[in-house]
Amino acid sequence: MHFGPGRGPRDIANFVCTSLDPPERRAQEKALLTRWNDDLARSGSERPDDTNERGRTLFDAMLTRALTAVDDLDAAAVVADRLR
Repeated sequence: MHFGPGRGPRDIANFVCTSLDPPERRAQEKALLTRWNDDLARSGSERPDDTNERGRTLFDAMLTRALTAVDDLDAAAVVADRLR
């Protein structure tokens, strides 16, 4: 976990993607993210801004870079090998 400004989205993504088995994540992720976002709103905390062009562009760039690294490193094959 990380503490400090701007770390919440990373923490929730890390938790949802790495702490839950895939079937559980698929079943729960939307509800967990909605609850997290609603709790932020109730507490008066600033929520991640994906409603403006800069926020969307930054998110798209980060996602593209992460997925490209997964592909470049053939991470799916590494995981498949470890699961055998």
